[in-house]
Amino acid sequence: MKIDHLLVTKKEWSMKNDVKEFPTNAFGHIKFENVYNSTLKPAKYIRLSDDTKPELTLDVMVRQWKLKKPDIVVSIHGGLKNFQLDPRHKEIFNRGLIKAAKTTNSGAWIITGGVNLGIMKTVGHAVQEGQSMHWGGKSSHHRIRCIGIATWGYVERNENLINRVEGKGYYPASYRVEHSFQRGKPVSLNPDHTHFLLVDDGTQGQCGAKEVQFRAQLEKVIAYKPNIQKQEFGLGVPVVTVVLEGGADALKAVKESVMHGIPAVVVEGTRRAADILAFAHNNCEFVSDLRQVSEDRLSPLITKIKESFPKYAGNEEYIKEIVDIVNSCIYDERLITVYKINEKNNLELDLAILSALLKAQGACNVDSMNNACVCRTDLLGKGASKLDQLKLALTWNRVDVAEEKIFTPDTDWPPGSLDDVMLDALRLGRVDFVKLFLAHGVSMRDFLTVSRLTKLYNSADPGNHLFSLLSNIAGVRSGPYSLRHISRLLEELIGAHCEPLYFEDTSRTNELGASLSAVDNASLTAVDNVDGERGIVSVKFQPKTEDDISEDATRFEKPFRELFLWAVLLNRFELARFIWQKSEEAITDALAACRLFQVMHDEIGGGYYEMRTALKQHAVEFENLAIGVLDECYNEDEVLSEMLVERDLSKWGGRCSQGQEISRTSVLSIKSE
Repeated sequence: MKIDHLLVTKKEWSMKNDVKEFPTNAFGHIKFENVYNSTLKPAKYIRLSDDTKPELTLDVMVRQWKLKKPDIVVSIHGGLKNFQLDPRHKEIFNRGLIKAAKTTNSGAWIITGGVNLGIMKTVGHAVQEGQSMHWGGKSSHHRIRCIGIATWGYVERNENLINRVEGKGYYPASYRVEHSFQRGKPVSLNPDHTHFLLVDDGTQGQCGAKEVQFRAQLEKVIAYKPNIQKQEFGLGVPVVTVVLEGGADALKAVKESVMHGIPAVVVEGTRRAADILAFAHNNCEFVSDLRQVSEDRLSPLITKIKESFPKYAGNEEYIKEIVDIVNSCIYDERLITVYKINEKNNLELDLAILSALLKAQGACNVDSMNNACVCRTDLLGKGASKLDQLKLALTWNRVDVAEEKIFTPDTDWPPGSLDDVMLDALRLGRVDFVKLFLAHGVSMRDFLTVSRLTKLYNSADPGNHLFSLLSNIAGVRSGPYSLRHISRLLEELIGAHCEPLYFEDTSRTNELGASLSAVDNASLTAVDNVDGERGIVSVKFQPKTEDDISEDATRFEKPFRELFLWAVLLNRFELARFIWQKSEEAITDALAACRLFQVMHDEIGGGYYEMRTALKQHAVEFENLAIGVLDECYNEDEVLSEMLVERDLSKWGGRCSQGQEISRTSVLSIKSE
């Protein structure tokens, strides 16, 4: 829906009498003209009424715009017309913001006010520069989404976005960007944003307060976890607010965020709203169980407010309103993190954002203005912060944070409590986290079931070369794929493969694999329950279900070898090399990997030069590893080393593998030296 402005001749304009709603007539793609970067792709946009339900807005973003669910949403508020950031601070901010976005696996949404002014222009430029980066050999173009939420009436030449044909959008609408602005006049959209939600509240030529509320409600639904019992919708994606400089609207935005348990990172040293919040946060006391600015620091705070908003310095009622808003922002210290941009050797901004999210886990959200509790209800129950914190650290690939802040001496992780995150670590290729979880008690023998291994094979990206191999070589045209299919592929690639459990991969175990995460999560009853006497943090579990018991019979004799083959087939070289170090058949497994990498190199088309080069190099490296181990064995005992090469291998069809010819050649070579 949209809000249309009616022509009026009377002196007093009225929202009730002079504004009506109609179906939206502005949506489609924007092609920006007069921009410094001619390669910019058209941005998607839609004009919305300010009272559009956030669930409907998200439906447009996810279903119509095909936006992939992100790992994090960063909502940035700050200055408009008077915003200034010196070059050094701008570089620090830009680097930290893009690093925060690119660290995650599924990317990030960055939300701003969307116009070509102030902090929004700075963020847009930072994102556009970040789009040219390559993350692990992959382009970042589809990983950062910069979403502008702007007031429709504040957008310059918004009439160019309207299609007069009812129900038709523009694909694209040509839009000329102006790089200058006049006070009190509408402003151009920023061309570096990828998507625009244009909120129509009936006003013209000014930023509306309703836009702030619209944005806050949308971010709340993004952050909330879905609750099936209460029929509450949510994406369950971590959201964090970042404030640089800014005016009263930035303060109101932080208030809205913390009311819903969304943490805020305040960039101290950028002046105005950011410095006001930083000062207040650092000078607090508890009054009637509410955290607020201490009485003796109230006068300096008021002075800061008057200096930041000189236009209202003599308006005591306005100053009091700002003080109340500030106190509402800082009521819970876990929801405010101060990032000092002026300090040398300070934390990077990306780590400050992660720290804010970790601190906010489990915070109780009470608005100090009206004491209305709007706490989020976590499906895992109260105190689910340890596991949630670990998932955040895993998503951000910050094993240092996990080691220092989460795996503390007073934390107990019972058997099975880390299985869910271990599965994610393997799927994401986080080698350091796999090492960490093994060091803290994860038993691969208990962890790797048929259903979990099946799930790992099916979790590969749709374009992964494994699926092409299954189709072209094993004759399996489409998924979901079973371990029978994988065994058939291995036989075709290296001549033989024999693991009985691969043929136990029935529809029942496939079903278990598909529902594995849900079963694991549902079995958690509480996390971070603290024993009053000993102060030990623990994770408690319900008794095993029938699904758990049925999985006991589907565990592998040598789980590291099966996991190793999975890592090789998916070309996860670093992970494969680490798992190989844990295997019991170092020479045989290394030779199998050598053979697999070589065959995959031969089967992949010539158009994939980088991948083919990498596969060839991996084959050589594992051949060298096999020869190195064999060399050590031969130096210790010549006879046993030859027996090691000649023995039959039941897992490879009861005979010597083709790759062992390399071993025989190596033994002869060693003998001749």
